[in-house]
Amino acid sequence: MKKQTFIIAVACSILFLIACNKSDYLENPFQKEKNKQKPFLKEIIHATRNYSFHYDHMGYIDSISVIDLHLTYVYRVAHHGKRIDSVSLVEDAAIVSTNGNIKYDNMGRITQFTYYPRYDPLVSVNVITLTYDYNGQIKKIAYSSNGSTHYDTLTFDNHSNLIRWAQPQNLSTFTYATGLNPLYYIDDLYVMFTEEKSFWQYLFSQHNSITKYLQDGVNYETTSYQNLYDGHHRLIKKTINTVIAPGIIQQPDSLEFRYLY
Repeated sequence: MKKQTFIIAVACSILFLIACNKSDYLENPFQKEKNKQKPFLKEIIHATRNYSFHYDHMGYIDSISVIDLHLTYVYRVAHHGKRIDSVSLVEDAAIVSTNGNIKYDNMGRITQFTYYPRYDPLVSVNVITLTYDYNGQIKKIAYSSNGSTHYDTLTFDNHSNLIRWAQPQNLSTFTYATGLNPLYYIDDLYVMFTEEKSFWQYLFSQHNSITKYLQDGVNYETTSYQNLYDGHHRLIKKTINTVIAPGIIQQPDSLEFRYLY
C-alpha cells in the first residue's frame, strides 16, 4: 500500500512539473518582464489634444477619450483580460473605424488584425500582419490592401529599443537614454492607435529616445528629444525639436504625461 501511494505521489509530481514547464513555455518571458511595471497613465497631452486613459478593475484599458479644440472622439477597447477583441474609434456617437479579427499566437502575442478604415471599409480594408524575432520583438509588419502588400522592417538593440525602422519610402534610426518609457509598458497600444500611427515610433522601445534621424529619398531630418522626469523617475515631458535639411527648423513640439498616482 505504501509503495502504491509513493508511486501515485511521484506521478502527480511529474504531471505538476510538466504543467508548470508547459505554462512557462507558453508565456512569453519578454511579456513577463514587461508586466513587472504598470505605468497607469492618466493622460497624454500633445499640443492642444488631450488623451485620457480609462481602465477596468484589473488595470487593462477600456477606452481612451480624446479632446481637442474642436474635436472629440474615443477609442473603445473590447477585451477579455489582457487580450483585445476589437478597438473601435467612435466620433459623434458613430463608429468610424474598427480594428478586428485579432489573432494571437500561443505566446499571447498579436500576429494579425484587420483595420477597417473610416467611411468605406469595404474598399480599403487593411490586413496587418506582425512577425517576431527570437527575443519577442516585432521584426516585420506587413500591410495588405486591395491585392498589394508592403512591409516595414524593425531592428532592436539588446535593451529592447527600436534603433532602425525601414519603411517603403523612408528609413528612421534612433538613439536612447536610460529612462523608462511609460508607453512601452501598455500592452498592444499600437492596435489602439492605428488611426494615429505617428504615435507608433514612441511605443515599441523600453527606454526614451533622445535622437531620431529620418531619411526620405534625398531629403532628411534630424530630431532631438529632451526627456524630463519627476521625483519617481517617471517621464513627465518629452520636448521634440526637429530640423529639416537644409536648416528649416520646425516649431518645438512636446508630449506631456500624467499618472493616476
